[in-house]
Amino acid sequence: MRLSSQRKIWLFYFLASLLSGCGHPTPTSSSRDKTAPQAGGSSTDLGSGGDDYAGEFVEIGNELVELLLQQPILEVTAQELNAAIKATKVTSAPHLELNRKPIDGLNFPNRVPPQIQVSRSSWDRFKLTRHKKFFLVLHEYLGILHQDDSNYQISRRLDRGRVCSRTDQVRQAIEEELKKSCHRIAIDDLRFVKKLDIKQNSIGALRADDFTYLYSLRELDLSQNQLKQLPKSIFRDLFSLRRLRLDDNELKTIDSHLFRGLDQLQYLDLRENPISRFEEGTFSGLPSIPSVGDPNWNGSIRSPFAQGIYLPLSKITFLPADLFRHSLVAGAIVDLCGEKPLRAINSHAFRGVKNLKRLSLCLDLSSNGVDENAFSELGTVEEMTLDILSPSPEATRFFRNFPEVRQLNIDLSSMLSYPQLEDLNASGARLIYFDPNRYQYNSEEKAQIKRFLTHYDCAGTSCTDYSR
Repeated sequence: MRLSSQRKIWLFYFLASLLSGCGHPTPTSSSRDKTAPQAGGSSTDLGSGGDDYAGEFVEIGNELVELLLQQPILEVTAQELNAAIKATKVTSAPHLELNRKPIDGLNFPNRVPPQIQVSRSSWDRFKLTRHKKFFLVLHEYLGILHQDDSNYQISRRLDRGRVCSRTDQVRQAIEEELKKSCHRIAIDDLRFVKKLDIKQNSIGALRADDFTYLYSLRELDLSQNQLKQLPKSIFRDLFSLRRLRLDDNELKTIDSHLFRGLDQLQYLDLRENPISRFEEGTFSGLPSIPSVGDPNWNGSIRSPFAQGIYLPLSKITFLPADLFRHSLVAGAIVDLCGEKPLRAINSHAFRGVKNLKRLSLCLDLSSNGVDENAFSELGTVEEMTLDILSPSPEATRFFRNFPEVRQLNIDLSSMLSYPQLEDLNASGARLIYFDPNRYQYNSEEKAQIKRFLTHYDCAGTSCTDYSR
Protein backbone atom coordinates (compact mmCIF):
# COMPACT_ATOMS: atom_id res chain seq x y z
CA MET A 1 0.00 0.00 0.00
CA ARG A 2 1.38 3.39 -1.01
CA LEU A 3 1.37 6.13 1.61
CA SER A 4 0.61 9.76 0.81
CA SER A 5 3.30 12.39 1.33
CA GLN A 6 1.53 13.69 4.44
CA ARG A 7 1.25 10.19 5.97
CA LYS A 8 4.91 9.53 5.22
CA ILE A 9 6.00 12.67 7.04
CA TRP A 10 3.72 11.87 10.00
CA LEU A 11 5.21 8.37 10.17
CA PHE A 12 8.73 9.82 10.00
CA TYR A 13 8.02 12.20 12.88
CA PHE A 14 6.44 9.44 14.97
CA LEU A 15 9.44 7.12 14.57
CA ALA A 16 11.83 9.98 15.24
CA SER A 17 10.01 10.81 18.47
CA LEU A 18 10.33 7.22 19.66
CA LEU A 19 14.06 7.22 19.00
CA SER A 20 15.03 10.65 20.30
CA GLY A 21 12.14 11.71 22.50
CA CYS A 22 9.87 14.61 21.97
CA GLY A 23 9.84 18.22 23.12
CA HIS A 24 13.51 18.88 22.30
CA PRO A 25 14.55 21.02 19.29
CA THR A 26 17.44 19.72 17.19
CA PRO A 27 20.66 21.79 16.85
CA THR A 28 21.19 21.35 13.10
CA SER A 29 19.80 24.78 12.24
CA SER A 30 20.58 28.25 13.51
CA SER A 31 16.97 28.48 14.68
CA ARG A 32 17.12 25.32 16.82
CA ASP A 33 18.56 24.71 20.25
CA LYS A 34 18.87 21.93 22.81
CA THR A 35 17.16 24.08 25.43
CA ALA A 36 13.60 25.29 25.48
CA PRO A 37 13.09 28.86 24.21
CA GLN A 38 12.13 31.69 26.52
CA ALA A 39 8.79 33.09 25.42
CA GLY A 40 5.78 34.84 26.83
CA GLY A 41 2.07 35.06 25.99
CA SER A 42 2.25 32.16 23.54
CA SER A 43 -0.68 31.29 21.27
CA THR A 44 -0.94 28.18 19.12
CA ASP A 45 -2.35 27.07 15.76
CA LEU A 46 -1.93 23.91 13.73
CA GLY A 47 -1.52 24.65 10.07
CA SER A 48 -3.69 27.77 9.76
CA GLY A 49 -5.84 30.17 11.73
CA GLY A 50 -5.08 31.20 15.30
CA ASP A 51 -3.59 34.61 15.95
CA ASP A 52 -2.66 36.95 13.13
CA TYR A 53 1.06 36.18 13.34
CA ALA A 54 0.64 32.41 13.09
CA GLY A 55 -2.02 32.80 10.43
CA GLU A 56 0.16 35.01 8.25
CA PHE A 57 3.10 32.66 8.76
CA VAL A 58 1.07 29.72 7.42
CA GLU A 59 -0.40 31.85 4.64
CA ILE A 60 3.08 32.76 3.44
CA GLY A 61 4.00 29.07 3.60
CA ASN A 62 1.14 28.30 1.23
CA GLU A 63 2.31 31.08 -1.10
CA LEU A 64 5.72 29.48 -1.10
CA VAL A 65 4.19 26.17 -2.19
CA GLU A 66 2.67 27.89 -5.21
CA LEU A 67 5.96 29.66 -5.90
CA LEU A 68 7.92 26.39 -5.79
CA LEU A 69 5.47 24.81 -8.21
CA GLN A 70 6.33 27.53 -10.71
CA GLN A 71 10.01 27.98 -9.84
CA PRO A 72 11.33 24.92 -7.99
CA ILE A 73 14.58 24.79 -6.06
CA LEU A 74 16.70 21.69 -5.73
CA GLU A 75 16.62 21.13 -1.98
CA VAL A 76 12.86 21.02 -1.41
CA THR A 77 9.82 20.29 -3.57
CA ALA A 78 6.45 22.00 -3.36
CA GLN A 79 4.89 18.70 -2.25
CA GLU A 80 7.36 18.27 0.62
CA LEU A 81 6.84 21.83 1.80
CA ASN A 82 3.05 21.46 1.60
CA ALA A 83 3.15 18.29 3.72
CA ALA A 84 5.36 20.01 6.32
CA ILE A 85 2.97 22.98 6.51
CA LYS A 86 -0.06 20.74 7.11
CA ALA A 87 1.78 18.69 9.71
CA THR A 88 3.32 21.52 11.72
CA LYS A 89 1.88 23.46 14.64
CA VAL A 90 2.65 27.21 14.45
CA THR A 91 2.94 29.32 17.58
CA SER A 92 3.84 32.96 18.20
CA ALA A 93 5.23 34.86 21.17
CA PRO A 94 6.02 38.53 21.83
CA HIS A 95 9.71 37.73 21.64
CA LEU A 96 12.07 34.74 21.52
CA GLU A 97 15.54 34.27 22.91
CA LEU A 98 18.20 31.65 22.42
CA ASN A 99 21.21 31.69 24.70
CA ARG A 100 20.00 35.10 25.91
CA LYS A 101 20.06 36.53 22.41
CA PRO A 102 16.91 37.59 20.52
CA ILE A 103 16.02 35.41 17.55
CA ASP A 104 13.36 35.48 14.84
CA GLY A 105 12.08 31.92 15.15
CA LEU A 106 12.60 28.37 16.39
CA ASN A 107 11.64 25.02 14.94
CA PHE A 108 11.14 21.70 16.72
CA PRO A 109 11.06 18.90 14.10
CA ASN A 110 11.04 16.06 16.64
CA ARG A 111 7.96 17.10 18.53
CA VAL A 112 4.65 15.44 17.73
CA PRO A 113 3.27 17.31 15.98
CA PRO A 114 6.32 19.31 14.81
CA GLN A 115 6.30 22.91 16.00
CA ILE A 116 7.51 26.33 14.83
CA GLN A 117 7.64 29.40 17.05
CA VAL A 118 7.92 32.87 15.57
CA SER A 119 8.83 36.11 17.34
CA ARG A 120 6.14 38.77 16.99
CA SER A 121 8.66 41.57 17.49
CA SER A 122 10.76 40.22 14.59
CA TRP A 123 7.67 39.74 12.45
CA ASP A 124 6.67 43.35 13.05
CA ARG A 125 10.18 44.48 12.17
CA PHE A 126 9.81 42.87 8.75
CA LYS A 127 6.70 44.90 7.96
CA LEU A 128 8.47 47.02 5.31
CA THR A 129 10.68 44.17 4.09
CA ARG A 130 8.12 41.46 3.47
CA HIS A 131 10.59 39.31 1.55
CA LYS A 132 12.36 38.65 4.84
CA LYS A 133 9.17 37.03 6.11
CA PHE A 134 9.29 34.63 3.16
CA PHE A 135 12.92 33.80 3.87
CA LEU A 136 12.12 33.16 7.54
CA VAL A 137 9.09 30.99 6.78
CA LEU A 138 10.99 28.79 4.34
CA HIS A 139 13.96 28.70 6.72
CA GLU A 140 11.85 27.34 9.59
CA TYR A 141 9.99 24.79 7.45
CA LEU A 142 13.33 23.57 6.08
CA GLY A 143 14.26 22.89 9.69
CA ILE A 144 11.11 20.84 10.06
CA LEU A 145 12.24 18.88 6.99
CA HIS A 146 15.70 18.38 8.55
CA GLN A 147 17.36 20.51 5.85
CA ASP A 148 20.39 22.48 6.97
CA ASP A 149 19.62 26.14 6.27
CA SER A 150 21.69 27.50 9.14
CA ASN A 151 22.96 30.49 7.14
CA TYR A 152 19.83 30.87 5.00
CA GLN A 153 21.86 29.38 2.15
CA ILE A 154 18.79 27.57 0.78
CA SER A 155 15.95 29.97 1.63
CA ARG A 156 17.76 32.91 0.04
CA ARG A 157 17.61 31.12 -3.29
CA LEU A 158 14.10 32.50 -3.50
CA ASP A 159 15.85 35.73 -4.52
CA ARG A 160 16.30 34.56 -8.10
CA GLY A 161 16.76 38.04 -9.52
CA ARG A 162 19.12 39.01 -6.70
CA VAL A 163 16.89 41.97 -5.97
CA CYS A 164 16.14 41.35 -2.28
CA SER A 165 19.77 41.74 -1.30
CA ARG A 166 20.15 45.16 -2.96
CA THR A 167 20.19 48.47 -1.13
CA ASP A 168 16.69 48.95 0.31
CA GLN A 169 15.87 52.05 -1.75
CA VAL A 170 17.01 50.36 -4.96
CA ARG A 171 15.05 47.20 -4.16
CA GLN A 172 11.91 49.20 -3.44
CA ALA A 173 12.23 51.13 -6.71
CA ILE A 174 12.56 47.89 -8.70
CA GLU A 175 9.60 46.35 -6.86
CA GLU A 176 7.45 49.40 -7.60
CA GLU A 177 8.44 49.37 -11.25
CA LEU A 178 7.61 45.66 -11.69
CA LYS A 179 4.71 45.58 -9.20
CA LYS A 180 6.22 42.48 -7.58
CA SER A 181 7.89 41.64 -4.31
CA CYS A 182 11.58 40.97 -4.78
CA HIS A 183 11.33 37.25 -3.94
CA ARG A 184 9.03 36.84 -6.95
CA ILE A 185 11.30 38.68 -9.38
CA ALA A 186 13.36 36.54 -11.74
CA ILE A 187 16.31 37.80 -13.75
CA ASP A 188 14.21 37.75 -16.91
CA ASP A 189 11.71 40.16 -15.27
CA LEU A 190 14.39 42.82 -14.94
CA ARG A 191 14.41 43.41 -18.69
CA PHE A 192 11.12 45.28 -18.25
CA VAL A 193 12.68 47.88 -15.95
CA LYS A 194 13.14 51.00 -18.11
CA LYS A 195 13.33 53.77 -15.52
CA LEU A 196 14.30 54.07 -11.85
CA ASP A 197 13.64 57.25 -9.88
CA ILE A 198 15.54 57.02 -6.57
CA LYS A 199 16.12 60.71 -5.86
CA GLN A 200 15.74 62.21 -2.38
CA ASN A 201 16.03 58.85 -0.63
CA SER A 202 18.80 59.62 1.89
CA ILE A 203 21.09 57.03 0.27
CA GLY A 204 24.57 57.22 1.75
CA ALA A 205 26.11 54.28 -0.12
CA LEU A 206 25.32 51.79 -2.88
CA ARG A 207 26.42 48.20 -3.46
CA ALA A 208 28.36 47.12 -6.53
CA ASP A 209 25.53 44.77 -7.60
CA ASP A 210 22.62 47.18 -7.06
CA PHE A 211 22.00 47.56 -10.81
CA THR A 212 23.04 44.14 -12.12
CA TYR A 213 20.90 42.56 -14.87
CA LEU A 214 19.15 45.88 -15.64
CA TYR A 215 20.15 45.63 -19.28
CA SER A 216 17.13 47.62 -20.51
CA LEU A 217 17.32 50.50 -18.03
CA ARG A 218 17.25 53.84 -19.86
CA GLU A 219 16.87 56.42 -17.10
CA LEU A 220 18.40 56.41 -13.61
CA ASP A 221 17.93 59.28 -11.16
CA LEU A 222 20.12 59.18 -8.02
CA SER A 223 20.11 62.92 -7.42
CA GLN A 224 19.64 64.64 -4.04
CA ASN A 225 21.05 61.84 -1.91
CA GLN A 226 24.15 61.63 0.30
CA LEU A 227 26.37 59.48 -1.91
CA LYS A 228 30.04 59.96 -1.05
CA GLN A 229 31.49 57.44 -3.50
CA LEU A 230 30.39 54.89 -6.09
CA PRO A 231 31.75 51.39 -6.73
CA LYS A 232 33.62 51.53 -10.03
CA SER A 233 31.64 48.64 -11.55
CA ILE A 234 28.18 49.69 -10.36
CA PHE A 235 26.96 50.67 -13.86
CA ARG A 236 28.58 47.76 -15.73
CA ASP A 237 25.26 46.18 -16.86
CA LEU A 238 23.52 49.38 -17.94
CA PHE A 239 24.13 48.96 -21.65
CA SER A 240 20.94 50.86 -22.61
CA LEU A 241 21.27 53.76 -20.17
CA ARG A 242 20.61 57.15 -21.78
CA ARG A 243 20.12 59.49 -18.82
CA LEU A 244 22.02 59.42 -15.52
CA ARG A 245 21.55 61.97 -12.75
CA LEU A 246 24.07 62.07 -9.91
CA ASP A 247 23.72 65.76 -9.08
CA ASP A 248 23.38 67.14 -5.56
CA ASN A 249 25.28 64.40 -3.75
CA GLU A 250 28.52 64.35 -1.77
CA LEU A 251 30.79 62.75 -4.37
CA LYS A 252 34.39 63.89 -4.04
CA THR A 253 36.00 61.59 -6.60
CA ILE A 254 34.90 59.73 -9.73
CA ASP A 255 36.69 56.54 -10.73
CA SER A 256 38.05 56.72 -14.27
CA HIS A 257 36.25 53.45 -15.14
CA LEU A 258 32.86 54.41 -13.65
CA PHE A 259 31.23 55.32 -16.98
CA ARG A 260 32.92 52.69 -19.15
CA GLY A 261 30.49 50.67 -21.22
CA LEU A 262 27.69 53.27 -21.12
CA ASP A 263 27.62 53.33 -24.89
CA GLN A 264 24.13 54.84 -25.13
CA LEU A 265 24.52 57.61 -22.53
CA GLN A 266 23.29 60.98 -23.75
CA TYR A 267 22.82 62.93 -20.52
CA LEU A 268 25.00 62.96 -17.40
CA ASP A 269 24.55 65.41 -14.51
CA LEU A 270 27.30 65.69 -11.88
CA ARG A 271 26.59 69.19 -10.60
CA GLU A 272 26.45 70.13 -6.92
CA ASN A 273 29.13 67.62 -5.93
CA PRO A 274 32.39 68.60 -4.18
CA ILE A 275 34.54 67.12 -6.96
CA SER A 276 37.84 68.98 -7.24
CA ARG A 277 39.40 67.02 -10.08
CA PHE A 278 38.75 64.22 -12.56
CA GLU A 279 40.98 61.28 -13.36
CA GLU A 280 42.53 60.70 -16.75
CA GLY A 281 40.02 59.45 -19.33
CA THR A 282 36.98 59.80 -17.07
CA PHE A 283 34.58 60.62 -19.93
CA SER A 284 36.52 59.05 -22.78
CA GLY A 285 34.44 56.69 -24.86
CA LEU A 286 31.05 58.18 -24.01
CA PRO A 287 29.44 58.54 -27.44
CA SER A 288 27.49 61.36 -29.03
CA ILE A 289 27.95 64.01 -26.34
CA PRO A 290 27.01 67.41 -27.85
CA SER A 291 27.54 69.69 -24.82
CA VAL A 292 29.80 69.87 -21.77
CA GLY A 293 29.64 72.41 -18.96
CA ASP A 294 27.23 74.13 -16.64
CA PRO A 295 25.01 76.91 -18.01
CA ASN A 296 24.49 78.19 -14.47
CA TRP A 297 28.10 79.42 -14.41
CA ASN A 298 28.62 80.80 -17.87
CA GLY A 299 26.46 82.18 -20.62
CA SER A 300 28.23 80.50 -23.53
CA ILE A 301 25.81 77.60 -23.14
CA ARG A 302 22.79 79.80 -23.28
CA SER A 303 20.13 77.34 -22.18
CA PRO A 304 20.04 73.97 -20.40
CA PHE A 305 20.76 71.17 -22.83
CA ALA A 306 18.75 68.00 -23.22
CA GLN A 307 21.86 66.02 -24.08
CA GLY A 308 25.35 66.42 -22.69
CA ILE A 309 27.49 66.37 -19.56
CA TYR A 310 26.74 68.77 -16.73
CA LEU A 311 29.97 69.23 -14.76
CA PRO A 312 30.50 70.50 -11.20
CA LEU A 313 32.72 73.42 -12.18
CA SER A 314 32.85 75.16 -8.80
CA LYS A 315 36.11 73.47 -7.74
CA ILE A 316 37.64 72.05 -10.93
CA THR A 317 41.02 73.69 -11.62
CA PHE A 318 42.82 70.91 -13.56
CA LEU A 319 42.09 69.05 -16.81
CA PRO A 320 43.83 65.64 -17.07
CA ALA A 321 44.77 63.80 -20.26
CA ASP A 322 42.11 62.26 -22.50
CA LEU A 323 39.24 63.62 -20.43
CA PHE A 324 36.83 63.70 -23.41
CA ARG A 325 38.64 61.49 -25.89
CA HIS A 326 36.29 60.12 -28.57
CA SER A 327 33.22 61.24 -26.61
CA LEU A 328 32.26 64.54 -28.27
CA VAL A 329 30.38 64.81 -31.54
CA ALA A 330 31.37 67.26 -34.26
CA GLY A 331 29.81 70.63 -33.50
CA ALA A 332 29.86 70.09 -29.73
CA ILE A 333 29.89 72.96 -27.23
CA VAL A 334 32.39 72.77 -24.36
CA ASP A 335 32.17 75.35 -21.58
CA LEU A 336 34.75 74.93 -18.81
CA CYS A 337 34.34 78.32 -17.14
CA GLY A 338 33.47 77.78 -13.51
CA GLU A 339 33.70 79.55 -10.19
CA LYS A 340 37.47 79.09 -10.23
CA PRO A 341 39.70 79.40 -13.32
CA LEU A 342 41.65 76.42 -14.61
CA ARG A 343 45.21 76.53 -13.33
CA ALA A 344 46.55 73.43 -15.07
CA ILE A 345 45.75 71.64 -18.36
CA ASN A 346 47.52 68.47 -19.43
CA SER A 347 49.11 68.56 -22.89
CA HIS A 348 46.74 65.76 -24.01
CA ALA A 349 43.59 67.07 -22.32
CA PHE A 350 41.85 67.60 -25.69
CA ARG A 351 43.32 64.63 -27.52
CA GLY A 352 40.72 63.02 -29.75
CA VAL A 353 38.43 66.09 -29.65
CA LYS A 354 37.68 67.35 -33.17
CA ASN A 355 35.61 70.08 -34.81
CA LEU A 356 34.08 71.82 -31.81
CA LYS A 357 31.53 74.52 -32.41
CA ARG A 358 32.44 76.47 -29.32
CA LEU A 359 35.08 76.16 -26.57
CA SER A 360 35.02 78.42 -23.52
CA LEU A 361 37.84 78.45 -20.97
CA CYS A 362 38.56 80.48 -17.86
CA LEU A 363 42.32 80.33 -17.29
CA ASP A 364 44.79 81.35 -14.64
CA LEU A 365 48.19 81.44 -16.34
CA SER A 366 50.16 82.74 -13.38
CA SER A 367 51.34 79.28 -12.28
CA ASN A 368 52.42 78.16 -15.77
CA GLY A 369 50.35 75.00 -15.23
CA VAL A 370 48.64 75.23 -18.60
CA ASP A 371 50.77 73.23 -20.99
CA GLU A 372 51.71 75.28 -24.05
CA ASN A 373 50.78 72.31 -26.27
CA ALA A 374 47.41 71.76 -24.60
CA PHE A 375 45.52 72.82 -27.74
CA SER A 376 47.92 71.55 -30.39
CA GLU A 377 45.83 68.39 -30.94
CA LEU A 378 42.50 70.17 -30.90
CA GLY A 379 40.77 70.23 -34.26
CA THR A 380 39.12 73.25 -35.82
CA VAL A 381 37.03 75.31 -33.40
CA GLU A 382 34.47 77.72 -34.80
CA GLU A 383 34.55 79.97 -31.76
CA MET A 384 36.88 80.09 -28.78
CA THR A 385 36.26 82.23 -25.71
CA LEU A 386 39.08 82.91 -23.25
CA ASP A 387 38.69 84.58 -19.89
CA ILE A 388 42.28 84.93 -18.70
CA LEU A 389 43.03 85.83 -15.11
CA SER A 390 46.40 86.58 -13.51
CA PRO A 391 48.47 86.45 -16.70
CA SER A 392 52.25 86.50 -16.63
CA PRO A 393 54.78 87.67 -19.27
CA GLU A 394 56.13 84.10 -19.58
CA ALA A 395 52.72 82.81 -20.57
CA THR A 396 52.71 84.42 -24.01
CA ARG A 397 54.09 81.18 -25.45
CA PHE A 398 50.73 79.63 -24.56
CA PHE A 399 49.10 81.34 -27.54
CA ARG A 400 51.58 80.12 -30.13
CA ASN A 401 49.98 76.70 -30.43
CA PHE A 402 46.35 77.66 -30.73
CA PRO A 403 44.55 75.74 -33.45
CA GLU A 404 42.93 77.71 -36.21
CA VAL A 405 39.73 79.29 -34.96
CA ARG A 406 37.19 81.33 -36.85
CA GLN A 407 36.47 83.59 -33.91
CA LEU A 408 38.56 84.19 -30.80
CA ASN A 409 36.91 86.05 -27.93
CA ILE A 410 39.33 87.33 -25.28
CA ASP A 411 38.82 89.29 -22.12
CA LEU A 412 41.44 91.86 -23.13
CA SER A 413 41.47 93.78 -19.84
CA SER A 414 43.35 90.92 -18.17
CA MET A 415 45.82 90.81 -21.06
CA LEU A 416 46.98 94.45 -20.80
CA SER A 417 49.74 93.46 -18.39
CA TYR A 418 51.51 91.57 -21.17
CA PRO A 419 54.57 93.53 -22.31
CA GLN A 420 54.39 91.71 -25.66
CA LEU A 421 50.70 91.60 -26.32
CA GLU A 422 51.39 91.27 -30.03
CA ASP A 423 52.40 87.64 -29.44
CA LEU A 424 48.71 86.85 -29.62
CA ASN A 425 49.10 87.32 -33.37
CA ALA A 426 50.46 83.78 -33.48
CA SER A 427 47.01 82.40 -32.69
CA GLY A 428 45.89 82.71 -36.31
CA ALA A 429 42.48 84.01 -35.27
CA ARG A 430 40.52 85.75 -37.99
CA LEU A 431 38.42 87.85 -35.66
CA ILE A 432 39.04 89.14 -32.14
CA TYR A 433 36.05 90.30 -30.14
CA PHE A 434 36.20 92.46 -27.01
CA ASP A 435 33.29 93.37 -24.81
CA PRO A 436 33.25 97.18 -24.55
CA ASN A 437 30.66 97.18 -21.80
CA ARG A 438 32.51 94.91 -19.42
CA TYR A 439 35.42 97.22 -18.57
CA GLN A 440 36.27 100.91 -18.79
CA TYR A 441 39.61 101.37 -20.55
CA ASN A 442 41.78 104.40 -19.87
CA SER A 443 43.61 106.24 -22.64
CA GLU A 444 46.84 104.28 -22.19
CA GLU A 445 44.98 100.98 -22.36
CA LYS A 446 43.11 102.11 -25.45
CA ALA A 447 46.40 102.96 -27.14
CA GLN A 448 47.79 99.52 -26.32
CA ILE A 449 44.64 97.86 -27.60
CA LYS A 450 44.86 99.86 -30.81
CA ARG A 451 48.48 98.77 -31.39
CA PHE A 452 47.49 95.19 -30.76
CA LEU A 453 44.50 95.28 -33.09
CA THR A 454 46.60 96.44 -36.01
CA HIS A 455 47.79 92.86 -36.31
CA TYR A 456 44.29 91.61 -37.12
CA ASP A 457 41.92 92.12 -39.98
CA CYS A 458 38.79 93.19 -38.16
CA ALA A 459 37.02 94.12 -41.38
CA GLY A 460 35.49 97.16 -39.77
CA THR A 461 33.77 95.10 -37.09
CA SER A 462 33.82 95.35 -33.34
CA CYS A 463 37.62 95.40 -32.93
CA THR A 464 38.27 98.92 -34.17
CA ASP A 465 35.26 100.35 -32.40
CA TYR A 466 36.51 99.25 -28.99
CA SER A 467 39.96 100.78 -29.35
CA ARG A 468 38.81 104.37 -29.87
